[in-house]
Amino acid sequence: MKKIRLLLIAVIVFSLIFGIGNVYAEDGSTAEDGDATADESGLSFDWEQYTYEELLKIKSDIDNAIQAKQREYALENGNRKITLADFDAKVYVGKTIRLEATVEKLTEDAPAKTSLVWSSSDESVAKVSSAGEIKAIAAGRATIICRASDDEFVFAESVVDVIEPVKSIAIDNPNQTILISDSGVNGNTLQLSCTVLPENAFCKDLNWSSSDEKIATVDGTGLVKAKAPGKVTITVVSEDPFSKDTRPIKASFQLTVNQAVSAIELSSSEATLDKKEKTTLTAVILPTSATNKKLVWDSSNPSVATVTASGQVAAVGCGETVIRCVAVDGSGASAECKVNVIQKITGLKFTSPLSTLALDQTAKLQVAITPEDATNKNLVWTSSDEKVATVDSSGNVKAISGGKATITCSAVDGSNKTVSQSIFVPSFKVSTTEYTVISKSGMTISLEYLGAPGNLVVTNSGKTFFDCDYTLSGTKINIDITPRKAGKGNLILKDNSDPKNMITLQVTIDHDAVYDTTSYPKGDYTSIMRYPSSYNGDKISIYGRVLQVQKSWGSYTLRVATKGRWDNVFYVTGSSDVSIIEGDYITVYGTCTGTKTYTTILGGSITIPSMRIEQLYIGRN
Repeated sequence: MKKIRLLLIAVIVFSLIFGIGNVYAEDGSTAEDGDATADESGLSFDWEQYTYEELLKIKSDIDNAIQAKQREYALENGNRKITLADFDAKVYVGKTIRLEATVEKLTEDAPAKTSLVWSSSDESVAKVSSAGEIKAIAAGRATIICRASDDEFVFAESVVDVIEPVKSIAIDNPNQTILISDSGVNGNTLQLSCTVLPENAFCKDLNWSSSDEKIATVDGTGLVKAKAPGKVTITVVSEDPFSKDTRPIKASFQLTVNQAVSAIELSSSEATLDKKEKTTLTAVILPTSATNKKLVWDSSNPSVATVTASGQVAAVGCGETVIRCVAVDGSGASAECKVNVIQKITGLKFTSPLSTLALDQTAKLQVAITPEDATNKNLVWTSSDEKVATVDSSGNVKAISGGKATITCSAVDGSNKTVSQSIFVPSFKVSTTEYTVISKSGMTISLEYLGAPGNLVVTNSGKTFFDCDYTLSGTKINIDITPRKAGKGNLILKDNSDPKNMITLQVTIDHDAVYDTTSYPKGDYTSIMRYPSSYNGDKISIYGRVLQVQKSWGSYTLRVATKGRWDNVFYVTGSSDVSIIEGDYITVYGTCTGTKTYTTILGGSITIPSMRIEQLYIGRN
């Protein structure tokens, strides 16, 4: 509001000076001294409300306004007109230009010749000689005034701007490289900037250029775009005309364009190491044309594992760490490998060895693990033949059938440690291995066989004493023993799945089970003849030559000489037909019936020992 009042006051004073009219009060009376004045709009001004400094400012403004009006009046009403030739109002510091002035007479009474006076509004910026020659001193603006020497109101003015030329150019951060990456790392571009001195230089336009646009281009803003790996010179030149007239102001530097690392592939992304174990990670750098293939390796937890500059990882303590490699070319490409360091199992040992396990029995195998602080103590149990024996996850072994199976306990921590135990399950289940045959009809031995039928082999090593035959039904073996001779022999039963899977049965043939002279003593002709009643019913045997054969329905009678052709003849009767002819030598087993008296063909009576046949063999038995 105060500025508005000052302006109004200046207008009023200006009006008074140029005779616009008296200023009257609102009621038409003239304002008296000390009273507030008012303009035609009725505004009044109280001069007492302004300070001394404010009034001086008002006076200065009024003086300037008066001078302006005077000049305006002189130009419109003067008798001469001064015209200054047009020229480039911008002059570089240190440059000199000449300003031409023309004087034109406007009235007849104007002097025929006018002497001119030149002046500068600011000689620290520009000076002017009496001939109108302007010399630029320092950057700034000055008004050059040309006036008539005899009339200060006959004049002309021209504004001159003195400007600074560019004196130097410096490329900011010239020691740079730019990367080319298929993935567009850093955009494949580099924004360059310059420092132009002095700061108030008038023309700061620049021209950028590349010495080889196949390697890199640069636009007018200094934006470099990489094209191919190599070295190129980037140059910037000032567009300042003054600089061009004197000497080019420029700067340049050699820019290196590198092929960036776009990716790093490690030989492993995860690794498990035992304490004190070492491994080497290999890195494949892509693309293969990358300029700088140097990598920096580090470990996120060196107390777990360390890594060398060549990627060799050394396990230090249990735990996890991340091994990282980073390209040093500024591409930011990197790769990581997660490393888990463990204490692996170094040994497994059975603490409860088990070699034989009976059918359907269960036994637990215990394993000691070395060292005690192994990280992963989990074990896997397996059986080589689950038809023979199975094993559960706790090491409990169960016999299923006869044969041999290998029980293996394996560590799962990558140590590849194992321990194995052969388990033998007998294929034969018997209550005794000794048998005695006391019946002439023989006997049947029954036992249980738990192996595969195709693996069963039965061997009779006692063929002299008995014959055998066997049948297998399910798991049951029936072995039929037929006696041949008193004595002992063996039956050997084998399961071919394992040499140990064998059992030997001892078979004894009692004399009562066979016909021999032990159970059937030799019949003594003389004793029987003398004491026939004492031998009646006794078991006896004879060997001799058949002298006579008599057959009838369902029976036969033999007369057998035991000593010579006609000596010691026995009367032998049987209940079945036999293919015996006179002259055969036979062995007869049977029961003594005392003596037999019969009538010969000649009518004589003969008494001889007699017996009833139980078993007859042709020849000696």
